[in-house]
Amino acid sequence: MSKYFQVKKGTYPEGKRQSNSTEYVGAGWSIKCEDGKYILRYISGSLQGGMKSVEVSKEDFEGASCGKVTLDDLSIKYKFS
Repeated sequence: MSKYFQVKKGTYPEGKRQSNSTEYVGAGWSIKCEDGKYILRYISGSLQGGMKSVEVSKEDFEGASCGKVTLDDLSIKYKFS
């Protein structure tokens, strides 16, 4: 009997990216300070997905870093989906 596929063992990354003073990393989204602008990047929920980005305020970055602002809050405020 022939094999239809072969299983190859893979490895997972050692750990996920960590938040720091210039970037907050959430589950499927992040806010990073680039050239004085705060850019929110998130995984789109569209059919084929993809990364999308939106400029947000410094206050939103600080709120996300403190745990006071969520991706849901930002999606309502900046009207993205």
